[in-house]
Amino acid sequence: MQNKASKISTYFLMEKWVLLLVTITGLIYNIGLAVVPYMEGQLLQRLIDVLQGIKPPRQMFRLSVLYVLLVLFVQGTRYYKRLYVRYFANNTNRRMKQKVYRVLVHSSRDTLDAGKAGSQGDILTKAISDVEACVEGMRKATTEVFDTGIAMIAYLVLLFTLDWRLTFISLIFPPIALYLAQNLKKTVTLAERAAKSSAGRLSSATLDRAENALTYRMFGEEENQNRLYEEKLTDYEKASIKAHVLSSSAQPIYQGIAMISVFFIILIGAENVNGNGFTGWNIAAFTAYLACYVKMAIKISKTGKLFNAVQKARVSWNRILPFLKEADEIPDMTEPALATGTAPVAGTAGAGLELKNVSFSFGVGGFALENLNLVCRPGSIIGITGSVASGKSAIGRVLLNEVSYTGEILLNGKNLRQGQELNSEQVLYLSHDPELLSDTIENNIQMGLEGDVSEVLEEVCLTEEVAALPDGIQSLIGAGGTRLSGGQQARLALARTLYHERQLTKGVEHSGAEVRVLVLDDPFAAVDKMTEQEIFKNLREHYAETCILLISHRLSLFKELSGVLFLQNGTGVFSTHEKLCRENEEYARLFAMQEGGDL
Repeated sequence: MQNKASKISTYFLMEKWVLLLVTITGLIYNIGLAVVPYMEGQLLQRLIDVLQGIKPPRQMFRLSVLYVLLVLFVQGTRYYKRLYVRYFANNTNRRMKQKVYRVLVHSSRDTLDAGKAGSQGDILTKAISDVEACVEGMRKATTEVFDTGIAMIAYLVLLFTLDWRLTFISLIFPPIALYLAQNLKKTVTLAERAAKSSAGRLSSATLDRAENALTYRMFGEEENQNRLYEEKLTDYEKASIKAHVLSSSAQPIYQGIAMISVFFIILIGAENVNGNGFTGWNIAAFTAYLACYVKMAIKISKTGKLFNAVQKARVSWNRILPFLKEADEIPDMTEPALATGTAPVAGTAGAGLELKNVSFSFGVGGFALENLNLVCRPGSIIGITGSVASGKSAIGRVLLNEVSYTGEILLNGKNLRQGQELNSEQVLYLSHDPELLSDTIENNIQMGLEGDVSEVLEEVCLTEEVAALPDGIQSLIGAGGTRLSGGQQARLALARTLYHERQLTKGVEHSGAEVRVLVLDDPFAAVDKMTEQEIFKNLREHYAETCILLISHRLSLFKELSGVLFLQNGTGVFSTHEKLCRENEEYARLFAMQEGGDL
């Protein structure tokens, strides 16, 4: 059955084994919570027996050791329960982010501009924040199923066992506290919102006073403005105090209401101990009942925090739901069925990329390219160059089906129009202006996929520079990669593209009939020539079964390429570097200007 990214139950089902461990450890821990107050009552009773000479002191020692061991065991299961809950949250966080990553990676800039405000990086940064808030709510809800739900059941079992009639009386007030926690939450939220609004008005008034002080003084408005400013300041003080009082006093109020039952427990419990109450008790039973009820009441009073976390998670879930619904429609490159690639085409003659008389236009009233022809076989690196605005980058968008065209494009012998689903898996495009996330180096490369990134860092000559950073691959690069140099940003984006090409081909036995196309748009613009040569050598050695289109205005590598598509006068000439230097005067001039005429 295909998993649906837009169903929250999917993420719980995918972690069913981890949640099974959470269930086992959670049951042990929360049942143990009820056993602990029972043991505390036994300890007090044993102490009284020892002081009265009824029991020997060694029995008190043995019971104390047993109590300590029990507490250690219970807290140990709590540790493992929380550890497995964290595993669940981390895995779910990764999966949700992976879905959002894939949706935005598959979204064209036109789609983003039409439907969503901001760049891919901006949208993704906001979506990541929503994913984390949503997963945090799921984590807290999962935790509280046991820490509140199961614990409450365990406490109630003990309370009803000790005295069911007293328990019914005691349970009158906790629901009242719970009801108030739910209903006062809206009042507290409104008060906090009003305080923030008042703070905003005060800030605006402060800025206005600072900027226009001289004007107010010249026109005799200074005293009037002082009065208005004092009114805004007073309003802020009142709103802030109200919000703070409501927020800080809510929790004690809930606890106080829930604790009213303690009065009845002491009153009726004393009668039980004296033999005149509902049930015959000793000191152990009285102590266990009181301790158990207090723990339960504290648990109930804290449920308001859980409601807030779940509510926040729900809001975040609704914001990322459109991305997850889109993810349902995009094939997941990490699914086993896709890891093996599509069925090989018989023979290898059609493997690779072919453009046959392709024509297209780009931009508003933009330039048109006509009758482009190109052949790129596995292991080939084809250079694409031309003057500024000649259409070099638009070719990459054509291969992604973002630009309409005439003619024929064959990808591994299949028409691109008839196999549009192949684009996302078989054409990997590195833009000349790639989006980098405000995240770690590793996450910028992985984009939701798991695996070691060290190989691609080595291939783009970033290994030593990343190792020199304070946190290595876990270093944050800032919005758009602002903490990196231009060359480092370009190589990080290239590492991302190469990493995903490796992930797609991992474990696939290459048939020679299904190859992928890497479209690299000006990847070396911000790197020195020595680094450019090293990266180029790595591309030739490690991607010998891939078709590479190298779009560049720097021609230093072009004499080593398999072929060159030179864009000129609205069309393209596809030939070898040597032949273009002999037969195309403009190409020869451009190359000579950069390389001093060394052909």
